Amino acid sequence: MEHLSLEERMRRRQFQTYPLDRPPLCNLLYAAVKAYIEAVMRRLEHISPRHYGDFIEFLTRAQETIILAPDGKNEFAKLLEKIKTLYKGKKKLMCLVRERFN
Repeated sequence: MEHLSLEERMRRRQFQTYPLDRPPLCNLLYAAVKAYIEAVMRRLEHISPRHYGDFIEFLTRAQETIILAPDGKNEFAKLLEKIKTLYKGKKKLMCLVRERFN
């Protein structure tokens, strides 16, 4: 019997990939997108200027997940528009959002 290292076994192993638009991953992706959108809006409720940088990084991670969904680009665009509408008075934050995502 041949003894292979873990790395060698992993390299030789064939992995099955699942499409993101069908079960089981579509349900998980949908839940992740919903959670990110809710978390983004929750973070904005009490944001202060010293947390803007952290928020932009979090929004970037949210974007990376949201755009994996079939209509993800549209969903993220709607999220950005909602942020711009609700928080237009926070000029510095809106400037950072536009710089990163436009």
